[in-house]
Amino acid sequence: MQRTLIAALAAALVAAAPAVALERIYLVRHAEKEEPWPAAYADFQPLSEAGRVRALRLAERFADAGLVAVYSSLTSRAFATAMPIAQRAGVRVVADDATIDRRALPAFFDALRERHRDGRAVLVVGHSNTIPWLLEALGGGDCRRRLGVGDDDRIKGYDGLWRIDLHRPGCAGIERLSQGPAD
Repeated sequence: MQRTLIAALAAALVAAAPAVALERIYLVRHAEKEEPWPAAYADFQPLSEAGRVRALRLAERFADAGLVAVYSSLTSRAFATAMPIAQRAGVRVVADDATIDRRALPAFFDALRERHRDGRAVLVVGHSNTIPWLLEALGGGDCRRRLGVGDDDRIKGYDGLWRIDLHRPGCAGIERLSQGPAD
């Protein structure tokens, strides 16, 4: 009888414990790409020297951010931005073209939350035209201007960095950051 009571009490405590969930998603545009580059080979466009420097700065910035994974498209410039960040944080890069498929984003983020429910944060490296989609899929559709999305649905420049607090819904949970020291 006592063992049954203890087992029931333990089960009740486990059920009452708060569920652990992924806390944050960071979005960053890939670093500067080599120009000029043939359009036919755009997926293979490497980072410029300035881009390689930016990727290393981002690696320093995210060194202690609690990343559990870094996601990137299969393009060379996005992967080359993601790699030093992942290496510095001691995590792996997951190359997934769902990050650039607008229709796939809701399922991508559902899977990401499930896969990393015990983690603090993940980083997704996007593109000038996919960051708006990523922000929208994470609840930022109503605050596009504040988040730096242009009228042409693109992000200007290479310094875009966004933090999404998954415990605060919609625009209230999305903040555009600088790429300086950790915020």
